[in-house]
Amino acid sequence: IAGRIGAAMVKPGNLVAPGETLLSTLVSMDPIHVVFDGDERTYLRYQEMGRRGERESNTPVEVALSSEATFSHQGQMDFVDNTINPATGTIRGRAVLPNPDGIFTPGLFARVRVMGAQPRLALLIHDQAVLTDQDRKYVWAIAEGNTAQRKDVVLGEQVDGLRVVESGLAAT
Repeated sequence: IAGRIGAAMVKPGNLVAPGETLLSTLVSMDPIHVVFDGDERTYLRYQEMGRRGERESNTPVEVALSSEATFSHQGQMDFVDNTINPATGTIRGRAVLPNPDGIFTPGLFARVRVMGAQPRLALLIHDQAVLTDQDRKYVWAIAEGNTAQRKDVVLGEQVDGLRVVESGLAAT
């Protein structure tokens, strides 16, 4: 194993027992593994996407450390556990990332974004443009003759601070 070794836990003269005494800890540094738990609903969504052929086999991930605002580190999923934890409703996943500069240290907290579907074209708008009327969301758009026209919209996820418009608006 190539990595970094921790402090010596045993000094000369200490009593040690084979298989019981921890001498030190050796951790891999490059590549590094990011272990995280995902909720059951997300797991089921990814499973469905896989059945429909909408998800890549080597699922890419993006990682951001707690001091970073953007997800600037890329890696790939290399493990998903085989059972859901019934106490928490989560499933364990692991991603592997290159770490040649030693940016990641084992034990750090990180945010993980698992990329699900293939990239697609989408219409994005600011959340500030969206209004709500009882049970519908709508925006005002400029129609023919430079008049304002109400457009009911169905919104999707947020991407880089903008909201995906699933239906109700066209790019024109």
